[in-house]
Amino acid sequence: NDNIVFLRRLVEGGTNKSYGIQVARLAGVPDQVIIKAKSVLNSVENADRTKQAITPDIIEPNGHETVAENPINQMDLFSPDDESLRQELKKIDISSITPLEALNILNNLKQKAMT
Repeated sequence: NDNIVFLRRLVEGGTNKSYGIQVARLAGVPDQVIIKAKSVLNSVENADRTKQAITPDIIEPNGHETVAENPINQMDLFSPDDESLRQELKKIDISSITPLEALNILNNLKQKAMT
């Protein structure tokens, strides 16, 4: 079931499941993005089952934290090919540029990403 229901009461303990995709749907994220996210999630979950890398609850009902024996690696936002763009993004001091400069920088980064 892909639906999420918000309770009006808090339940003690943690969860071993993320509800980000369902929340994204409620927030109006486009269906194409939701479908891709589900596909990526299924791939990650299937790979984890193969490795038997099940992550326990992060916070147990008694309040103690549990550390996963086989932590799941987060997927990278940038591929290795995007390293130069990543470095350029790190150099930008967004608090010292004008909106026009920001737009020009964004356009330049987009052009580089398209090549």
